[in-house]
Amino acid sequence: MKKIITLFLLMSLTCFGYISVDPVTFDKRIDNEDGTQTFYLSNITKNKLAYRIYVEPADNGNDMSKWIDFYPRSLKIDTGEIGEIRVQIEAPKGTKEGEYTANLVIKEIEDVSQRKDKKSAVKIYTELKMEIAGYVGDKNPDFIIKDFKINKNGISGTIENIGDIRRSVELYLS
Repeated sequence: MKKIITLFLLMSLTCFGYISVDPVTFDKRIDNEDGTQTFYLSNITKNKLAYRIYVEPADNGNDMSKWIDFYPRSLKIDTGEIGEIRVQIEAPKGTKEGEYTANLVIKEIEDVSQRKDKKSAVKIYTELKMEIAGYVGDKNPDFIIKDFKINKNGISGTIENIGDIRRSVELYLS
């Protein structure tokens, strides 16, 4: 059993593939010109990485996957470099107000140009399914701040979203 655990640990230490993505959210209005965003992928490994990019429907019922245009469909990123994925989402005219979602999938694939020999080996690839959300109509977030306290130990409290759409929240104190 110790040999199996040791083998697994050695494999996991040498098989790291990382997807470093920024930003990790998309929460924009998609029934006007604002539904565009660029995602940046950083290669922080010692190897050239290759990815396939595609869109899948989300599980929540308000699917926007058919409204998404993105480029490129595949991407190769050298060590220390940054690649870009450009996403544009536009809801069809007459779409009902509300929040819509889809999964942006970034799947690591084998870069055959990096294959040095034909020996068999175990390779572990990463796959990121990032749920992205867009909204139609004049929807505004609605939050409640509860038990907000500032003391010498820091800041505490909760922010609860009671609205119809998700949003990123930033809190600034001065």
